[in-house]
Amino acid sequence: MRIAIIGSGAIGGLFGARLSGSGADVMLFDVSKPLVEAITREGITIETPSGEKNTFPVKITDDIAAIGEVDLVVICVKGYHTQSAVKGALPIIGKETRILSIQNGVGNIETIADTMGNPGRVMGGSMKSNILPISFTHLLYSKGEDLVFGPMDGEVRQVHHDIAEIIQKSGFQVKVTDNIQGALWTKVSHNVMNALAAVLWMTNDEFMNYPSAVSVWEMAVKEAVDVAVAQGIILDEAEDPWAGPRKVYRMWHETGSKGKATTLQDLEMGRKTEVDIINGAVVEAGKRLNIPTPANDMLTLLVKAMEEKRQIG
Repeated sequence: MRIAIIGSGAIGGLFGARLSGSGADVMLFDVSKPLVEAITREGITIETPSGEKNTFPVKITDDIAAIGEVDLVVICVKGYHTQSAVKGALPIIGKETRILSIQNGVGNIETIADTMGNPGRVMGGSMKSNILPISFTHLLYSKGEDLVFGPMDGEVRQVHHDIAEIIQKSGFQVKVTDNIQGALWTKVSHNVMNALAAVLWMTNDEFMNYPSAVSVWEMAVKEAVDVAVAQGIILDEAEDPWAGPRKVYRMWHETGSKGKATTLQDLEMGRKTEVDIINGAVVEAGKRLNIPTPANDMLTLLVKAMEEKRQIG
């Protein structure tokens, strides 16, 4: 199976490195020439909080046409670049090519399906881990829960199990689901803390130490769960929505992870955040369903204010 990864930052770099290390036929693509040159020269180093480091040589290009037609395209760009990334990848997408989104937030697989005109070949993926780029070629990987993915149309086929097997060989735990919306909205309910961590400028290992921060987080999580359930979405842990993220945060604390929420990473780097497809998605769903979402509304506005202060467009 030939695989192309579109976007070679944190998540794309992690998957590209580990797939390459397992012998998979994978090519990374990125529009950033300095990133491509650095990875070509140095490979990608994956470091864990314990200090273990492994460096993987990978194939990467900034010329999409040079990749040729592939069996699987993995989209790992920021949500607001999804449409342009898929359009740019059209030269490597054949009639049987599958497209897997491993991105934050919700709405990405719908954008991909609209662009492709074929939801049957689109898959969503959810990964509850933290990846902190130290440099273009050096990633700090704090394991949480590995990949859950499934088809947008809910019909699991043999090809999905074949993809899972390839990814598992690279060292990830993988689960195929027929309820990808449930997995994506479960992750959104976890990721509402990203905005709060960014506003408070806290690393992941600090977050659970402050009762006031936890109280705001709990309100934001409850709102995300309420709007998901009201849409008929079956979540992983609707009865105890705080259990999953608490488990992950506890794991990060115990392993000494100094990872940072992606929203905080984006603000530090002067990049536009994905708050609109995480907290903002909760707010928009609440408006449609007439469900109040004051915590997520405020967190969205605060992150946007920080973007405005830094003149991030």
